[in-house]
Amino acid sequence: MAKCFRPYCSNKFVLFTVYADIEHHFTRTYRRLVRAVDPAELGDIVAGLERQALGLLESEGFVGAHAELKRSARLLYHGQSFELQVPLAAGKLDRARLAELEEAFGREHERTYGHRAGPDEPVELVSVQVVGRGVPDAPRLPERLSLAARSAASGAASRRVYFGPKAGWLDTSVITRADLATARPGPCIVEEYDATAVVPPHAEAGLDRWGNIVMTLTPASTRRTRSRRAVVPAA
Repeated sequence: MAKCFRPYCSNKFVLFTVYADIEHHFTRTYRRLVRAVDPAELGDIVAGLERQALGLLESEGFVGAHAELKRSARLLYHGQSFELQVPLAAGKLDRARLAELEEAFGREHERTYGHRAGPDEPVELVSVQVVGRGVPDAPRLPERLSLAARSAASGAASRRVYFGPKAGWLDTSVITRADLATARPGPCIVEEYDATAVVPPHAEAGLDRWGNIVMTLTPASTRRTRSRRAVVPAA
């Protein structure tokens, strides 16, 4: 059984926003039956979106291999209300590429809903999208996050905690994640700015190289014979 307690876990969305790769999304509505699409006209629209994406990436310093483009299209069966997004292959658009796009939609419809219409059912193109991604020289997210240690002035803390009718009330250490650099047995409470984790009795917790809490649990039914291990990921 695995549980996850990441450093700064409730702030992970802010963290990933700060360190996320640069992406720009461009969309153009182009509602046509796929079989009635003019490949040249659609190709010009997609090429225009790609120029916009590359131009914006270049202004941010991403050129050549550091500028990636991904194309896609949103389609539905004629008369449906909800479309599905499928990849749009790179290269010049022609009738063969459009037929591949229609077939890709059929496969995605079957994967999503468990069925697909027959080959004569008209498929409608709703829009095309281009995503321009800036590829950095090195990953923007650090491999590991630094963990704040307890200040000397704060000292150790403990409190009485109730762990159910069998264990009852126990004196329980209140520690920081950094205090688990050396594995220690429960019970203990790991308090952080944004979250709290509880290491129960009959468990041992420590940190792996990424700052994840790794907890070894001993189930009640097998406490005298074996234990099981739960990995509590960091970020």
